[in-house]
Amino acid sequence: MAKKVGRKSKYESHVKPMLKDITAWLREGETQASVCKRIGVSQSAFIEYKKEFPKLNEAIKKGEQFLDLQVEESLAKRAIGYEYEETKTVIEVLPSGDKKKRIEKVKKHIAPDVGAIALYMKHKRILQSKDEELTGVQIKKAQAEASILQNRADKLTVSEMERQQVNDLIAIGQEIIGLGGDEDATT
Repeated sequence: MAKKVGRKSKYESHVKPMLKDITAWLREGETQASVCKRIGVSQSAFIEYKKEFPKLNEAIKKGEQFLDLQVEESLAKRAIGYEYEETKTVIEVLPSGDKKKRIEKVKKHIAPDVGAIALYMKHKRILQSKDEELTGVQIKKAQAEASILQNRADKLTVSEMERQQVNDLIAIGQEIIGLGGDEDATT
C-alpha cells in the first residue's frame, strides 16, 4: 500500500470542527477567502477540501444560500418600495423645568428604487435566457432521440400494421417537439 507523500491535511484539525462556524460566517456575508484566513487554511487547500469532502460543500452552500435569500428579499423590498415605523424619543422641557419623555412613532414610506428595479429585471432576463437555452437543448435532444427511433423503426421487420403504429407514435412525438408530422415518417 502506497503511503501519501506531502503535507498532512488540515481538514480534520482545522476545517471539520469549524463547519458550523463556516456556515455562520458565510451567512453573515464573509467571503470564502476570509473564512480560510480565520481557520488557518490556504485557499488552494480549501478548494481541494471542497472537492474531497461533501460536508464542507454542504456547510458552504447553507451559508451562502441563506445570505443569497436575504439579499434577494432586500432587493425585492427596495424594488417595490416599503414602509417602516420610525420611533424616536422626544424630551420636552416643561415650564416648571421638569423634563418629560414621550415616544413618537411615525410611519415612513420608502419609494421604489429604480436601480433595484433595473437590477431585478436584468437578473430576470438572464434567468429567462438560460431557461430558453435549456429548452433549446432539450428540443435538440428530443430531435436526436426521434431520429434514432425513426432509424430503428425503419430497420424493424414487422407487419405493416405495427410499422404504421410506430410511425404514428413517431409523428406524434415530432409534432410535440415542433418537427412537424404532416409527412409520412417512413419516407
